[in-house]
Amino acid sequence: MDKLVAMSVFRCVVDCGSFARASAKLGISTTSASRHVNDLEQAIGVKLLHRSPRQISLTEGGCHYYRRCCQHLDDIAATELSLSSEAMVMAGPLRLTAPCSFTHAFLGHHLARFVESYPMIQTEVLFSDRLVDLAEDAVDVALRITRVVPDMYVARPLAVIRTVLCASPAYLQRQGTPATHEDLRQHNCIGYTNRTVGNIWVLRRDGQEYTIPTSGNFRSNSGDMNRTAALAGHGIVCEPLFIVGQDLAEGRLQRVLPDYETIPTQLQAIYLPINRGCPRVRALVDFVADALQAAGPLWQ
Repeated sequence: MDKLVAMSVFRCVVDCGSFARASAKLGISTTSASRHVNDLEQAIGVKLLHRSPRQISLTEGGCHYYRRCCQHLDDIAATELSLSSEAMVMAGPLRLTAPCSFTHAFLGHHLARFVESYPMIQTEVLFSDRLVDLAEDAVDVALRITRVVPDMYVARPLAVIRTVLCASPAYLQRQGTPATHEDLRQHNCIGYTNRTVGNIWVLRRDGQEYTIPTSGNFRSNSGDMNRTAALAGHGIVCEPLFIVGQDLAEGRLQRVLPDYETIPTQLQAIYLPINRGCPRVRALVDFVADALQAAGPLWQ
């Protein structure tokens, strides 16, 4: 048991007046919140709360402990803020999950600098293109390309991600080049299974928005795999520029419907509310944001 975490959960339960409201605020399950308080009671040997189906209330010992608990947690927060060197609190584990394609194209080139800058942080990276359950999988930060973030998480937008439609010259020579959005219905469109809207592509032109159901004989949950399929001439793909930008510049892929624009999405850093003030989380998110800003227009 991490006693400071348990104390923070106990304080939040008392402040919110219920386990349900506290768990929603902290971004953890009600069962997890209850377990933290139970473990704390067992550790100090004092019953802190009277529980009933409708309400909770502090025991006499719980009242005393709550006051000292608040004072202790506030003292810790004040001490951390007063430290002249933030590096003094930059230690401990940091678990990060990030998309495979983004990591290969960008993040992997910069993480070595982060590790060198913060040698006391034990950084662990999990590759995944899906938004994992941060509490269940003990993940501190998730980097995700998405416009929609569940309410239980805190999100910080880091960069606008632009996507384009493209295909290989061989495919376009064989099947023809689409002239309008309606032509996409007749083409083999490579699907990305992690897209929240499935096989629907949304395009804009001259202020008008078009929703196009697409279909094809290949799809995957990997942007890199879909790029490979497009390069092999299997069909039209909708991909972020950070994946296909070099291919477009060197002619291996060609833009499709260049007078249309796709709806941009965002790269976001996502974490639990309880990690909002964690120095390690803040350091990593700030580092990635600064690196993206320095990288240029492709990431802005």
